[in-house]
Amino acid sequence: MSESVLELIAENIKDTVNGITEAAGYSQTLVATRPSPVDIANETWEDLTVWINQAEAEELDSAHGTKEWRQFFLLVVFFVNSNTDVNPVDSRCNKVFADIITELMKDHTRDGNANYTDIHSATFYDVNDEGTVGMAVKISIDYRTKFEDPYTRV
Repeated sequence: MSESVLELIAENIKDTVNGITEAAGYSQTLVATRPSPVDIANETWEDLTVWINQAEAEELDSAHGTKEWRQFFLLVVFFVNSNTDVNPVDSRCNKVFADIITELMKDHTRDGNANYTDIHSATFYDVNDEGTVGMAVKISIDYRTKFEDPYTRV
Protein backbone atom coordinates (compact mmCIF):
# COMPACT_ATOMS: atom_id res chain seq x y z
CA MET A 1 0.00 0.00 0.00
CA SER A 2 1.20 3.50 -0.71
CA GLU A 3 1.91 6.13 1.94
CA SER A 4 -0.89 8.12 3.57
CA VAL A 5 -1.32 11.75 2.56
CA LEU A 6 -0.13 12.82 6.01
CA GLU A 7 3.05 10.75 5.71
CA LEU A 8 3.76 12.31 2.30
CA ILE A 9 3.33 15.76 3.86
CA ALA A 10 5.66 14.96 6.77
CA GLU A 11 8.35 13.67 4.41
CA ASN A 12 7.92 16.74 2.19
CA ILE A 13 8.52 19.02 5.17
CA LYS A 14 11.72 17.14 6.01
CA ASP A 15 12.92 17.25 2.39
CA THR A 16 12.05 20.95 2.11
CA VAL A 17 13.99 21.87 5.25
CA ASN A 18 16.93 19.81 3.97
CA GLY A 19 16.90 22.15 0.97
CA ILE A 20 18.10 24.98 3.21
CA THR A 21 21.79 24.82 2.38
CA GLU A 22 24.66 27.20 1.78
CA ALA A 23 24.89 25.77 -1.74
CA ALA A 24 21.27 26.89 -2.32
CA GLY A 25 22.16 30.45 -1.24
CA TYR A 26 21.22 30.36 2.43
CA SER A 27 23.59 31.52 5.16
CA GLN A 28 23.70 28.08 6.79
CA THR A 29 22.92 24.44 6.10
CA LEU A 30 20.15 22.75 8.09
CA VAL A 31 19.90 18.98 8.56
CA ALA A 32 16.31 17.83 9.10
CA THR A 33 15.28 14.48 10.50
CA ARG A 34 12.20 12.87 11.93
CA PRO A 35 13.59 11.71 15.27
CA SER A 36 13.52 8.14 16.46
CA PRO A 37 13.29 7.20 20.15
CA VAL A 38 17.09 6.72 20.06
CA ASP A 39 17.54 10.31 18.80
CA ILE A 40 15.33 11.67 21.56
CA ALA A 41 17.14 9.74 24.30
CA ASN A 42 20.58 10.71 22.96
CA GLU A 43 20.55 14.24 24.48
CA THR A 44 23.44 15.40 22.30
CA TRP A 45 22.76 17.38 19.17
CA GLU A 46 24.65 18.68 16.20
CA ASP A 47 24.47 22.38 15.42
CA LEU A 48 21.57 23.26 13.09
CA THR A 49 19.85 19.88 13.41
CA VAL A 50 16.09 20.21 12.85
CA TRP A 51 13.69 17.65 14.27
CA ILE A 52 10.37 17.42 12.42
CA ASN A 53 7.84 16.59 15.16
CA GLN A 54 4.22 15.89 14.33
CA ALA A 55 1.96 17.58 16.90
CA GLU A 56 -1.80 17.85 17.40
CA ALA A 57 -4.36 17.72 14.61
CA GLU A 58 -7.73 19.45 14.32
CA GLU A 59 -10.63 18.23 12.22
CA LEU A 60 -11.97 21.01 10.00
CA ASP A 61 -15.36 21.39 8.35
CA SER A 62 -15.42 18.93 5.49
CA ALA A 63 -17.44 18.68 2.31
CA HIS A 64 -19.53 15.55 1.75
CA GLY A 65 -17.35 12.51 1.11
CA THR A 66 -14.15 14.16 2.38
CA LYS A 67 -12.21 14.57 5.60
CA GLU A 68 -10.30 17.82 6.15
CA TRP A 69 -7.57 18.26 8.73
CA ARG A 70 -5.23 20.89 10.11
CA GLN A 71 -2.08 19.06 11.19
CA PHE A 72 0.44 20.93 13.33
CA PHE A 73 4.17 20.27 13.28
CA LEU A 74 6.98 21.58 15.45
CA LEU A 75 10.29 22.09 13.70
CA VAL A 76 12.77 21.98 16.59
CA VAL A 77 16.12 23.52 15.69
CA PHE A 78 19.20 22.97 17.87
CA PHE A 79 21.94 25.60 18.04
CA VAL A 80 25.16 24.36 19.59
CA ASN A 81 27.14 27.52 20.30
CA SER A 82 30.88 27.52 20.63
CA ASN A 83 32.77 29.41 23.32
CA THR A 84 34.36 31.57 20.61
CA ASP A 85 31.12 32.57 18.86
CA VAL A 86 30.51 36.29 19.40
CA ASN A 87 27.32 36.52 17.34
CA PRO A 88 24.08 36.90 19.32
CA VAL A 89 22.15 33.63 19.64
CA ASP A 90 18.89 35.32 18.68
CA SER A 91 20.52 36.57 15.47
CA ARG A 92 21.27 32.96 14.46
CA CYS A 93 17.71 31.96 15.38
CA ASN A 94 16.23 34.82 13.37
CA LYS A 95 18.20 33.82 10.25
CA VAL A 96 17.11 30.20 10.55
CA PHE A 97 13.48 31.20 11.15
CA ALA A 98 13.52 33.43 8.06
CA ASP A 99 15.12 30.66 5.98
CA ILE A 100 12.52 28.11 7.12
CA ILE A 101 9.68 30.49 6.22
CA THR A 102 11.22 31.24 2.83
CA GLU A 103 11.79 27.62 1.88
CA LEU A 104 8.48 26.22 3.21
CA MET A 105 6.39 28.88 1.50
CA LYS A 106 7.92 28.22 -1.93
CA ASP A 107 5.36 25.41 -2.18
CA HIS A 108 2.56 25.85 0.34
CA THR A 109 0.78 22.77 -1.12
CA ARG A 110 3.53 20.37 0.01
CA ASP A 111 3.96 18.93 -3.48
CA GLY A 112 0.21 18.98 -4.12
CA ASN A 113 -0.74 16.99 -1.00
CA ALA A 114 -2.00 19.96 1.04
CA ASN A 115 -4.33 22.88 0.62
CA TYR A 116 -2.14 25.30 2.55
CA THR A 117 0.89 25.68 4.81
CA ASP A 118 0.87 28.30 7.57
CA ILE A 119 3.72 29.46 9.81
CA HIS A 120 2.50 30.27 13.33
CA SER A 121 5.35 31.07 15.70
CA ALA A 122 8.92 30.57 16.80
CA THR A 123 9.71 29.95 20.46
CA PHE A 124 13.27 30.14 21.77
CA TYR A 125 14.53 28.24 24.83
CA ASP A 126 17.66 26.90 26.55
CA VAL A 127 18.14 23.18 25.99
CA ASN A 128 20.95 22.59 28.48
CA ASP A 129 23.69 24.36 30.43
CA GLU A 130 26.31 23.56 27.81
CA GLY A 131 25.45 26.29 25.31
CA THR A 132 22.75 24.45 23.36
CA VAL A 133 19.76 26.61 22.53
CA GLY A 134 16.59 25.50 20.81
CA MET A 135 13.93 27.08 18.68
CA ALA A 136 10.55 25.47 17.99
CA VAL A 137 8.85 26.69 14.83
CA LYS A 138 5.14 25.84 14.84
CA ILE A 139 3.53 25.31 11.46
CA SER A 140 0.23 23.86 10.30
CA ILE A 141 -0.75 22.06 7.16
CA ASP A 142 -4.37 21.94 5.96
CA TYR A 143 -5.12 18.90 3.84
CA ARG A 144 -8.11 16.90 2.61
CA THR A 145 -8.62 13.20 1.90
CA LYS A 146 -11.50 10.98 0.91
CA PHE A 147 -13.81 10.40 3.89
CA GLU A 148 -12.70 6.88 4.74
CA ASP A 149 -9.46 6.79 2.79
CA PRO A 150 -6.47 8.69 4.27
CA TYR A 151 -4.34 7.47 1.37
CA THR A 152 -6.25 9.46 -1.27
CA ARG A 153 -6.10 13.25 -1.43
CA VAL A 154 -8.96 15.25 -2.87
